[in-house]
Amino acid sequence: MAKIDDKFAATLFTVGTNLSFEQVLAAADDVAERSAGLITKIHRDETDAEEGFIAFHVKKGGFAKVGAFAVTYAPPDDTTDTGTVTFLPGTYLTSRATVLLIPIGPADSAALKPFQTFSRLLKQSVSDEAAA
Repeated sequence: MAKIDDKFAATLFTVGTNLSFEQVLAAADDVAERSAGLITKIHRDETDAEEGFIAFHVKKGGFAKVGAFAVTYAPPDDTTDTGTVTFLPGTYLTSRATVLLIPIGPADSAALKPFQTFSRLLKQSVSDEAAA
């Protein structure tokens, strides 16, 4: 069984895209809405169009911040005709079931499922294959 850190690391991706930053931002907002569960929600924190940076955080129960991640966009340059979108998993809180302060199970995180869903859906939304 993979450790929790390995599961979060597996959400990292970099993919080529023909979309502009504004289109990637719109896709990321749509994916954030679609990735929300009944208890966990994804909210956009910050956007920097000049740097191609979009920051998000995951909240559990509407008030507890349990994770944060970013999406970066690099526009096409002289050597390539496609831009690049990267999903960067950031910080996250973990918990572990205990009995009398003795851990009885593996670490878990309320942010894992939203990270995985967001990563998968964003990759599908912005990749060149999806746009074709």
